Amino acid sequence: MPVCMMDVKVSLYKNMVRPHVEYAIPVWAAISETDLGKLEKVQEQCLKNIIGAKCYSSTSVVEVITRIMHVRIRIRELCCREYLRIKRKDDQHILRQMLDQTSRAGLRFCPLSYITVMSRRFERTLVGCTLVSESKESRGTLDIRIITITTTRDKVEVDRCLERHWGNAVQMFTDGSV
Repeated sequence: MPVCMMDVKVSLYKNMVRPHVEYAIPVWAAISETDLGKLEKVQEQCLKNIIGAKCYSSTSVVEVITRIMHVRIRIRELCCREYLRIKRKDDQHILRQMLDQTSRAGLRFCPLSYITVMSRRFERTLVGCTLVSESKESRGTLDIRIITITTTRDKVEVDRCLERHWGNAVQMFTDGSV
């Protein structure tokens, strides 16, 4: 099966360019709107060059075609990942303590307070979920149990599935829009 040249170029962008753009993003993500616009422009130009789109093509369409997230959404995702990584640490861990005690002055953010703000919506979805602490055996893996139950039948099905796959990475989506 021949590989599409666009897929190769998108893969090169994801593996060679984007890691440099996103390096340590939770630390510098609270950049000004002007700088964020420049970052979006770089991604937009790269993606348009990859697919050979005209300069007036819609950025949203280009992102859908290349299957690459918008910069702001990607920043939120990476901040949520970092938030989750820190929340999994022991209560005595220095990063965990700093995250729990962080504050901001007006619109000025320190990196940890920005991560907290960006992760608020994500944290609300975790209400009622169990977040398993990081252990030496599970370092590098993530074990979150998120269960939303609407009927008793759903609960039985979810319980059965979780029993079968306990300890493995499991993703369950029941919402049709997902």
